[in-house]
Amino acid sequence: MEATKKELLEKAYRLGFEYEKTYRGCSQCAIAAIQDTLDIRDDSVFKAGTGLAGGGGLTGIGVCGGYVGAVMVLSQLVGRERSNFEDPESIRFKTFGLTRKFLEEYVRELGSIICRDIQLIKFGRPFYIADANDFEKFEAAGQSDLTGYIVSDCLYDYDQYLSSMKRLSLLDIEILCPGHLFVYTGDDAKKFLIESMQECEKFRKLVELCLDEEDQDLDRVRIRIKKIEYDSNDGPKQPEPAYLLNLEARIKAVAKKLNKTCNRKESVLKVN
Repeated sequence: MEATKKELLEKAYRLGFEYEKTYRGCSQCAIAAIQDTLDIRDDSVFKAGTGLAGGGGLTGIGVCGGYVGAVMVLSQLVGRERSNFEDPESIRFKTFGLTRKFLEEYVRELGSIICRDIQLIKFGRPFYIADANDFEKFEAAGQSDLTGYIVSDCLYDYDQYLSSMKRLSLLDIEILCPGHLFVYTGDDAKKFLIESMQECEKFRKLVELCLDEEDQDLDRVRIRIKKIEYDSNDGPKQPEPAYLLNLEARIKAVAKKLNKTCNRKESVLKVN
């Protein structure tokens, strides 16, 4: 039985969300999600989308990687072939027309096809996410899964991450759009930020406890936290290898803070 249009759209949306959450790179995540939904995998098209993420090289100044990735797959399906470069049938003009139609829908939904403009509309400011500090601000609010559990994405620097959330919570927020899944407005946005900071502190305490009890052994700490965060979650979640990579980065960020502020012994640095 063939999937309906609605089912295909929902599958592409779900895969795009999971791929972006797991692997990053909006252009390639859009390409992979559409290709996998339609079962038209083409690794050369996927590879060609690498540098387009984040407005091109993560600069934000170019076209949204998600948009251009989708156009690449559209062209893969109905574009001009190199073997038919002269294109007497004017195939390319059909592609142009479909691209314009998609652009109109994209702008209607997001307000622009330019990366930094979309960020400005959604977040109130653009981010230069090629810079580690600005990327931390871009990710600052944390992510909630479908169960309501908030994962603190302190992947680089714990103190800077928490400081960014505190600054966000002081703003008069009308709408908050974290990187994935949910959108919060008004009081719910403020509540989410407060809960994110609380979960961030809980995670720090959990890592500190596990590092102490497991003699700073990263693998054992990961196993303990995975049982709490991942194994107990029966809903949609990242593939396990990707989750473990992110978890390791989060543990390292907290361990780095503990080594600075708690004057931990040198073995804490085993996680580096």
